[in-house]
Amino acid sequence: MEHLNMLEEVTREILRDPVDYRRLHRAIQGFDGLMAATSSLDLDAEENRDNLHFTSGKALGTTWAAMCLREIQRTRQFVRGLHRAVRECRQRHSRPVHLLYVGTGPYATLLLPLTTQFRPEELRVTLMEVNPRTIDSLNRVVERLDLAPYVVEIIQDNAVTHTLRAPRQYDIFLSETMQQALVKEQQVPIMLNLLPQLRPDTIIIPETMRLTLVSDRWEKSGQPHTLAPLLDFNADYVSAFRRLPAASREREEFLLLDHHPLSALNLEAPDALQVATEIQTYGPNWIRHQECSLTLPWPLVPVQRIPPNATHLTLKYHWRDVPGYRVLFT
Repeated sequence: MEHLNMLEEVTREILRDPVDYRRLHRAIQGFDGLMAATSSLDLDAEENRDNLHFTSGKALGTTWAAMCLREIQRTRQFVRGLHRAVRECRQRHSRPVHLLYVGTGPYATLLLPLTTQFRPEELRVTLMEVNPRTIDSLNRVVERLDLAPYVVEIIQDNAVTHTLRAPRQYDIFLSETMQQALVKEQQVPIMLNLLPQLRPDTIIIPETMRLTLVSDRWEKSGQPHTLAPLLDFNADYVSAFRRLPAASREREEFLLLDHHPLSALNLEAPDALQVATEIQTYGPNWIRHQECSLTLPWPLVPVQRIPPNATHLTLKYHWRDVPGYRVLFT
């Protein structure tokens, strides 16, 4: 009963409008404590801190995945977006909404508040996670919080290569497997693999990840100084990318800026080029610049390191080995 009270409190504060951050912070702290106790997870154990490395990026160690819950705005906006998506699906049809949740971490954090809002006959979930230690914790959480009526299946596999057995059953796809600027982790290759398998009307969360080239010179408005748009990574972009010739797709990269004139960037010493991120989880729910670790700027190069005779910039994003950026000056 205690865990129900805590989940109801955190859900109430997450969905509250306008937000009261003091109350939300207290509720998230209680949520974090509940999950640590429920999972019996030793956050200090070295084996729980080990990341898994693949040819398409890394999967976080169990400890680091667990700690994502503590980022208030991150948790709030993802849960709010997911809650909105489930409500929309419920309005479309009377059958249970089926959620595919990829990269659950040890707690399935983003699912738990929804269990206070929807019954098992309204919401079903398939959970997918690659880290075996994380799966162990996830199983304990499902058992101890009596989540089995919600859970259709728990799959241990790498979502970058996984083939879904019945892809058309899913109404919502959720994957929060990223760091700032889509570096290092597997968000992009996961979406490139799984989205084409899903129905065209499946709701994707996050809905959009917006990348912008900025300098480290901030405006008086509190926004970074924008230099050029780079990419809105979303379902439409994935669809367009898959229509490219095979040779283009096999390069495993996106061309973000092609021979872009440096003079158009209006750089000033000692500016540095950075990639800024904003995330639309779903609908009106956005995580804006520097509101959590996912939207901190990612440094590319300081102005002093731009070759003095360079006139143009080419910028590419690649997702092989360690997802990140290639910068070329000509």
